[in-house]
Amino acid sequence: MATKIPELQQKVKDLYERNEWDTEPTLLLVAMQEELGELCAR
Repeated sequence: MATKIPELQQKVKDLYERNEWDTEPTLLLVAMQEELGELCAR
């Protein structure tokens, strides 16, 4: 079953809040994209 974008957005928001990250959410997204790119390359 495919996950919809709003569901993924909520999961990222929940993760961000649960871990009390104090970085800009946009920078977190960039870091996650970089990690995803590395996973895809493998």
